[in-house]
Amino acid sequence: KIVNRVGYIHLKNVNDIIRQKVWNNEISIEQSYNSGVMAPLENGYVNINDIITYLLKKEFSGFCIIEQDPEKTNDFDPDNLAKKNLLFVENIIDQYNNHN
Repeated sequence: KIVNRVGYIHLKNVNDIIRQKVWNNEISIEQSYNSGVMAPLENGYVNINDIITYLLKKEFSGFCIIEQDPEKTNDFDPDNLAKKNLLFVENIIDQYNNHN
């Protein structure tokens, strides 16, 4: 299995509106960081639920690094966001385990 060759997965997500601005050269990548391009896992463009479910189906046994890049806004609370991201992933795992 190819999944057995993967030691860890690094989970991040992006705000699609800001991602599109970068894609369309409306803002630079550097500008996107302070605009909130890095989104909480449950709110971004990438379907994290599908990724976690796929890994569970393939019996992935490595680590998942859950990271949230900081932004320069007044409401950015890294501790609270880390807890929310972890809870989001744990809920996906619990749902998978309860249905299989």
